[in-house]
Amino acid sequence: MSDALARHSDSDRATPDLAAWDGDTERDCGFETGTLSQRGISYLGRDKNQAIWTKDGGAVMCEDEALAASIVSVIDEHSGDDYAALVGRLETVIGERVPGVSCRIDMGMYCREPRADVPGELSATVEIRCRGAAGVPDLPESVEHVFLIRDGPKIASWASNIPVLQVGDHWLHSVGVGTDPGYRRRGYGKAVVTALAKHVADEGGATMWVCEANNVASFRLARSIGYIEHDWVLNWKAPG
Repeated sequence: MSDALARHSDSDRATPDLAAWDGDTERDCGFETGTLSQRGISYLGRDKNQAIWTKDGGAVMCEDEALAASIVSVIDEHSGDDYAALVGRLETVIGERVPGVSCRIDMGMYCREPRADVPGELSATVEIRCRGAAGVPDLPESVEHVFLIRDGPKIASWASNIPVLQVGDHWLHSVGVGTDPGYRRRGYGKAVVTALAKHVADEGGATMWVCEANNVASFRLARSIGYIEHDWVLNWKAPG
């Protein structure tokens, strides 16, 4: 999902700053002000193949208005969390006009107030380091901090944050996480992401978690920390 599309997940608790994030991201994306808060999904002609929607509305961006209308119908009829079924229906509809198409839906989840705590037995083991410090994974230059759990010299799990959007003194950060296969199912990933989310929240910011919509494990991990799903992005492309 484009960083410019990042928005807060819980409109009931949105602060003025987070409401401003909404406005800024709509403008950054080229949407007219208020498009994403309208009921229903609006067709917008774009040289892209993408749909983005929230529980309140959204937009379809493609040059084929009839296809856009069909996509809107499928999305409007969908309910529940069976995103694999939704992808299948969309591939059928889009495939009638774009043979061999493949689709993917990504979910944007946001957290301003983490509700989880780092377990006591792990809290003392979580380190915070700056990108580029000795023993830190090789990550993009835009990474600000890395939260680590080590087993001796080996990194068992890590989470990183990248500031992507600023309003006033506050930032929205994207989250990256990785856990060594030999250390999974121990709560390490949840511990480092929770520590990161709390660190950002203490500074007045919020964090963004993006995963494929039918990635149940990623979705459950994010929800357990306090992330709330807010927007969905459909991308499709023809083979080749």
